[in-house]
Amino acid sequence: MIENESNIMPCIFCQELINSKAKKCIHCGEFLDRHLLMGKPLWDWLGLFIVPLTLIILGFLLSNYENRRQNNIEKNRENANYLQNYLDDMSNIILAEDLTDANVMAIIQARTMTTISILDGKRNQSLIRFLREAKLLDRIFISANLQDVDLSGVNLKGVSLYQANLSHANLSGANLQGAYLCNTILWEADLSNATFFGTNLSSADLSDANLTNTNLMNTTLSNGVDLHGAIFDKTRFNGAIHDGTILWSENIDVEGAEKDMVREETISKGTLQQRKQCTVEQE
Repeated sequence: MIENESNIMPCIFCQELINSKAKKCIHCGEFLDRHLLMGKPLWDWLGLFIVPLTLIILGFLLSNYENRRQNNIEKNRENANYLQNYLDDMSNIILAEDLTDANVMAIIQARTMTTISILDGKRNQSLIRFLREAKLLDRIFISANLQDVDLSGVNLKGVSLYQANLSHANLSGANLQGAYLCNTILWEADLSNATFFGTNLSSADLSDANLTNTNLMNTTLSNGVDLHGAIFDKTRFNGAIHDGTILWSENIDVEGAEKDMVREETISKGTLQQRKQCTVEQE
């Protein structure tokens, strides 16, 4: 049977006529597909993989982005619900319970600390506003455990945080003007861009804290306030009160700090003042 001429081609090795779909020449025995592939240039080989590989990478990136977006949406929804549940529960407690009862306050504090540790800075701002309006801030935050919480941008003006633990907390951009932070632990806290104007930081631990662009003007820095390893960059200390017991690191980074306080001996001597021992009640 004579094959259709369109299905006939010469072997690339022996030039004998063979079927164009043949993988092996019946005359010379050479494998045609193997030699054709081996003869392809590098760019042809790359072309076989670049497009599929690119599609795989793009698919992975898009999937990863979508997963992150969905996770953020879900997290925001959960945080919003958590905050609303907290506000509803606290409102009911405030209306129904005796807030002079120590057990009631213990419940409020425990629930508040748990909620703050979960929420982000924006929602914690709402929570703090609620507590301020309910006149509960000072009663809840004294000796409170606030490690690793996000309090960025919150308004804690005039609040007592006596002996509170705020190590590793994010207080960037927070307003702590006139707050009472005596014996407060702020170890490795982010205090960048925060305002501490007129704040009492006696005996506070600010070691390794980030004080970049922080306003510490007119603060009380006495009774061995610890600033070992703190980061100073454009930190403002004008008019700070001290008693000569500030603890500094020998290699402290004060580049960019204002000239009138880059070392203890240059702190506003005109306002030198000895402070009393820290107490629960704000002075």
